[in-house]
Amino acid sequence: MILKIYGSLDLMSAFVIFLCSLDLIGIKLPILIMLYLGFKVILYFGDLASFLDLAVIIYMIFLLLGFSNLVITVLSIVYLAQKGIASLF
Repeated sequence: MILKIYGSLDLMSAFVIFLCSLDLIGIKLPILIMLYLGFKVILYFGDLASFLDLAVIIYMIFLLLGFSNLVITVLSIVYLAQKGIASLF
């Protein structure tokens, strides 16, 4: 059950990063997504996925500050989407 919730939230995180990269979303939802990813980083500290989640958090901070990179955006979206889909199935 908890894996399905994590999977759904990871897919939503990927969608929020997509919206942030296009400047179509405000600041509140991305901050909530960063808090969710930060919670998972602390909860599963030491795992490779935790370090990648931390990298996504850092990139989201740069997105909110107005700095974006297409390659990093695509990598972040693909990473979170594949993690979300794998958790759902």
